[in-house]
Amino acid sequence: MRDTLQNTIDHAVEKLGSEKLFGGLKIAFNDVSFRLGVHSHPAIDFAQENDMSCILGGYELPEGVDVDLLQDFAMCALFLARSGNLPQETYQNLLEQVWSGICGLNAVLNDIDLDASYYQSPYYTPLYHAIMGVGDEFNPSDIQFFLKDLPNALNDSRYKDSTKDIEAVCGTMFWRPSPETISNVRGILHRRR
Repeated sequence: MRDTLQNTIDHAVEKLGSEKLFGGLKIAFNDVSFRLGVHSHPAIDFAQENDMSCILGGYELPEGVDVDLLQDFAMCALFLARSGNLPQETYQNLLEQVWSGICGLNAVLNDIDLDASYYQSPYYTPLYHAIMGVGDEFNPSDIQFFLKDLPNALNDSRYKDSTKDIEAVCGTMFWRPSPETISNVRGILHRRR
C-alpha cells in the first residue's frame, strides 16, 4: 500500500507542487494549499496532553505507512481529482483500495457506515473523510459521528455545550468528538478525582 500512497503523492507533486516552504513542499489547487508532512492531529494532541491514549483509534497501518503519509495521500488524491488531473472514477477506486487495506488490518472499521447522504461533493466523500479520520487517530465512534450525525449535532445546543466541562479541565477539544468519546473522557476524569 505504501507504494500506492507514495505514487499518488509523487503525481500530485508533479502536477500541483509549488514552492518549498520552510523545508516542506507545498501542494496547491485554486485557493487551497497544504504542505506535505505537516498536519495537525487534534485528538492525538489532546490525548497526549491529558494522558488519555484510550480515546484514540490506535489503528494498525501497513508497513511503511504512518498517519502523516496517509493524510498526505488523501489530500493529494483529493487535489488531483478536484484539479482534473485524476479521473473521478480513479480517485474513488484509490480511496476504496486504501480503505479496504486499512480495514483488513483493523476489523473494527468494517462497521463504519459510509453511506452519508448529506455529502453532495464527489470529492469530499465519506470514504475520504474516513481515511482522514484514521490519519487523525479518531476512534471509530468519532469517525462514525462525523460521517452521520455531525450536521445535526452542530445545530443542537446540547451538543455544542457538551464539552465545556471537559475543556475547563483538559483544554480545548479541537475536533468534534462523538457522545461516546465525551462520555469516556468524563469517566476518565471522574476516576482521577
